[in-house]
This record gives sequence, structure tokens and C-alpha cells, in this order.
Amino acid sequence: MLTKTKIFASVSAIAMLAVTSVQAQVGEASRQIDQIVTEISGTVNLAAFGGFTIATRELVGIKWDDRCASVPYTFNTTTPANPGTAAQIAPAVLAQTVQTGLDRWNDNPSSYIEMNVTNLSPLGARPRGFDFINEVTFFTPVGFGPLASSPSTSLTADTTFSPGDDLDGDGDSDVYDPVAAGQNVCTDIDGDGDIEFPAGFYEAGTILDNDVQFSSTVTWELGATDSFAADVDAVSTHEFGHSHGLSHAMNNQTSGADPTPTTMFPAVPTAEGPTEMGIREPHPDDLAHSALIYPEGSTRTGPGALQAGDVAFSRAYDLVTGTVSSVDNNTLIPRAGANVRIEDFRTGELIGEAFSGVTTVSDLDGDPTTPDLFAFAENVTNGDYVVPVLKQRRRSITATIQAPDGTPAGPGGFSTHVTVANLANPLDFIQENYSGPRLESNNESWRGDVSFPVRPRSGVARNIDFITNDAVIQRNGGAQAFAGLGLAGATSVTYIESIDGQAVLQMLEDNLLTDFAFFATSFDTDQAPIFSRASLYIGEVTPGTSVTFSSRIATETNVVADNDDFTAVSINPTTFERTLRTMLRRNPNLDVIMVVEDDDTVLGRGGFPTTQMGLDLSATGTSFLSSSGGPVTPAPFGITWNMELRYAPRGK
Repeated sequence: MLTKTKIFASVSAIAMLAVTSVQAQVGEASRQIDQIVTEISGTVNLAAFGGFTIATRELVGIKWDDRCASVPYTFNTTTPANPGTAAQIAPAVLAQTVQTGLDRWNDNPSSYIEMNVTNLSPLGARPRGFDFINEVTFFTPVGFGPLASSPSTSLTADTTFSPGDDLDGDGDSDVYDPVAAGQNVCTDIDGDGDIEFPAGFYEAGTILDNDVQFSSTVTWELGATDSFAADVDAVSTHEFGHSHGLSHAMNNQTSGADPTPTTMFPAVPTAEGPTEMGIREPHPDDLAHSALIYPEGSTRTGPGALQAGDVAFSRAYDLVTGTVSSVDNNTLIPRAGANVRIEDFRTGELIGEAFSGVTTVSDLDGDPTTPDLFAFAENVTNGDYVVPVLKQRRRSITATIQAPDGTPAGPGGFSTHVTVANLANPLDFIQENYSGPRLESNNESWRGDVSFPVRPRSGVARNIDFITNDAVIQRNGGAQAFAGLGLAGATSVTYIESIDGQAVLQMLEDNLLTDFAFFATSFDTDQAPIFSRASLYIGEVTPGTSVTFSSRIATETNVVADNDDFTAVSINPTTFERTLRTMLRRNPNLDVIMVVEDDDTVLGRGGFPTTQMGLDLSATGTSFLSSSGGPVTPAPFGITWNMELRYAPRGK
């Protein structure tokens, strides 16, 4: 099994630098890394706690100030990659590779942020820190876990800097007088090797210092190969996305034809060269969010003003806007933290994504430095979202929401906002398509979960509003997949999972069966898991012994599955539910059987099929398997396939 090595973005360090301040701006929830503002922005009255009032703090997105939009980096030449080995890579070569990735971000014509390695210097074997030197280093302290990280130090309150201020406490001024100097940009004004800021006002969330550190214990390579060495270029491009202020993205598979994850997905398979090569190129969605934060054409002067080769953000991108809500006691409540995915209607390619809502954090004692920050339902301000997508003439789009529920990534791996949203209202809803303004509800079972195409008008696709579906899940396996099973050398594979017919009949009394879903995974993420068929049958099952098929209820062919996630197989319940109920009532021995088939397996480099079924070890005897055209036999080792039936509650 190939190992997925995670890349984590460090939470922004807190800089207590408020000299004078005003109300902090509400943070960007979408795709920015955020942090907690140290200023109290309001109070929340919690009815559940007897009306106890607590302080509320904003979350703000981090970004570079316009005066610092040209960000210089110093490459620390003290430590090479793979030191003392035959694979050692010289710092000058590493710096050049890093710059190659930076140029891909810099070449975005609609984003004015510019990052460059401007200096190579032996800064010493030292941990990164807040010193106004934006450092790139291949030295990390003992115990450093991820492949790399990009920690930023940012303002936690709106602040006014005055000439002569020593912000990092090293005895040297970090702020200069822009009038006296005749310039108003962040630069090494006194030539001492660190950056000075021009005096003036800076918003909460302003990045003051950013370092990118690559693990000392990881084996690095310059070519994206199938070895377990990590590709410097791919990891660097990812980390400097964080340096922009971008959080992780949710998508780990662009489409059925392109299994490459977005550059900012929180994991990279270091033993899969083609995937690493794909990560090197920032995904259009990642570039779109960089442009959303730093939009060209947004000002008449300064970095945001159009220059030769620039393309105004409004000319390059459409915006998809809307809100995500849930229903509680017949009342719509805002849903934050939902991942909104925008796809091309014709190709199925993911072209944009964002997280919904704005949240705050509750502080019980008024001191943000103590660990007593909580989130309640009242901390969700709204469920709004904005997704920028590249303009394309006459393109129609579709929209989907999914929960950051661990498949394929969990809520803790994106931003404080998503973490808070999950604490306020657990992100456990099922993935669903936007069904259109007339059908979208918490129960779309009578027509199924259709995918409604939308065409942006005047640059915006407005009011694409979701209401999360109520769902009742029926499965034999555990809550999530334990692993994936791949049969080496198999030419075809059929996965079979059954649900006791009487248990289904009992469920149908109160619920309407809407679809079934299966958890697909792959050892080779550079191949999309595409199955030949997914079908629902009626038959008779002797647990752990045999299965006999009677009638086929529904079939979907050429199913492009979501890797490391559940994939729903749509069913139109109005065509078969009465028949299903009648058959189960007449014959109590009948069972409902889910079948997922791959007729012509594609083997990955490890010799295992790229289409695999998630499993756990519940040992229920309800799962069966057939490989290479052989007989149907009980699944080995007490395996239970992760398949499930999904229902909508009746009467809603």
C-alpha cells in the first residue's frame, strides 16, 4: 500500500501588536487561512446556559498588505537537502527550483501578489521565527512531523505602525517614515537584511513574516518519480500557496478523466510521480482564489492597478454565490463549513470550490491567550459562499456540496473557520447536487437528487442556495472505511453487499429509499476509480455462504467514483418503491443486494486494481466477492464492504 504523506499548513502565529485599533473586518471564510482576532467584537447570549453572556471574537483571513505585495524571500544556504548522502541537493539548485514554482503563481495575470527568492544567505541552522526575514529553509528542528509547512506571523488586531516601532523586540526599528524615505513599500530600507514596514494603518490579518520550511528528515528529489522521495517542486508550490494566505482545498480528484488533486489538497502521494507532476501546476481553482484575494484591476494605483499583461479580475472570472442552510424544526438555519464544489456541466471537471459561511469564536474569560475558546450554534453568522471560476463563453456549471467529514479530508485540516463550523454544527451531512430553485429542499426524494445546470449572467451565478438533505443511513459496516482491498492480478472484480430484507422493509415504513452509496478508494491516485456498473438487486442471501439474485431494481453504468469518499448511485424511488415493498412483504426471505462491478480492471504500478472498495472488519457475513469471472464467494477475512442504503424521512 502506498503511503500518503500529509502536508499541513501551520496555524498563523499570534502577534500582539495592537497600538491603536478599530473594529476588525470580518474574516474571509472561503479559502483563506484565518486566525482569531484578539479584540472582542461583541457578545453572544447563550440561552442554553441560562442567558450567560460571553465575549465573541472574529476570525479574519490572513493576507499581505498591498504595500507588501512584492514579497522577498531569503533562501537559507546553511543546510542542503539530503545532507551527506549521494542524493544531496545544493542550496542554489533548491532555490532555483523554489523560484520555478513561485513563477507559476506569479504568472497569474489576474493576481497582483508577487513572490521571489531575492537573496541566498547562510542564516544558520536555526528554527524559523518572527524576525522580518521571509526565510526558505531545509532545516527543521527535531520532532518536525510534516513534509513542509508555511507558518505566518500576522496581526491579530487593526494596528497603526509609527516610525521607529520595534515590533519583534530585537532592538532594531521595523517601521520607517514613508514621507521622509520617499517610498511606501515593505523593503529593507536600512540594508540590515530584514524587512521594514512603512508607517501607517494595517488591518487585522496582515501577514508580517512568512517562512517556508522543508523537513530535514525527508528524502527530497528534483524529479517527480515513483520513489518515496518527495518532489521539491510539488511540495514547494503547495507551501507557497499557504504563503499567499490560501488554506487547503477539499478536492482530491479533478474529474474522471483527470485524477490529479488540486495543488492545495492537504496530502500528496510521494510515491506517485504523475500525481506529483500535476501538483506542481497550481490548479485553476487555486489561482482563482489567489486572484480573489489579490485582484488585478481593483485599484487605480498601486499593485492592484492594471499594467501591461494584466487581466482584470472581473474580466477573467465569474462568481458563483449563494448560501447553505439546514432545516431544524421547520426553520432554515445557516450552515457554515460546507464545501461547495463547482463543476463544468459538460465535462464534469471541478473548476472551483470554497467553504460556506462566516463564523466567530466564543471566549469565556476575555483572555484570548488561554485555551477556553468554544463554538456554539450562535457562532455561525451565515452560510454564504463565493466561488470564483474562470470565465468561459457559454459554459454551464453545476454545483455540489459535501462535508469535510474525513472523506477525503477532515475539518481540522483546512482552517479555524471550518473547525469552528464543525463544533457549532457537526459537518455530517451527505454529499448532494444543487437541484434548482424549485426542487432544492431538505427532502428531494420525489425527483431524486438531480444536478441542475446554471449559466452565469453578467459575471455572476447568483442565489445557488443549498438546503442540506435529511438522510437516514442503513449499513452493515462501520461509519468509515478501514482500508481498501485490491486483488493483485485480477482482470475483473465484483463487490456484493446485502441488507436484510425485513430490516429494509421496516425502514421503508417510515422512510423513502433514495439511493445507495459505496466507498471507493485506490492505491494509485493517478488513476481515477471508474466502475463498469453499480446495481441494486432483490435476492436471497445466506450470510457467509451464498447469494442468489432474483430481480434487478436499478443500474448505473460507467460510474466515476470519488476517490477516498462515498459515491452515490441515484435511484428514482417512484418507479420501484411500491414493487420493492410488495416483494419484501410477500417473501420474508428476500434481501436487498448492492453490486458494484469492474469488468476490465486497470492495474496500477503496484499491481493492484485502481478500482477498490472500502472495507472494515465487522465480520457480519453479508459481503461477497467475485474476481476474474470466478464464482461468487463470501468476502475473505470477515470483510464488510462499505456500502449503504440512504433514505429520506417520510412526511417532509
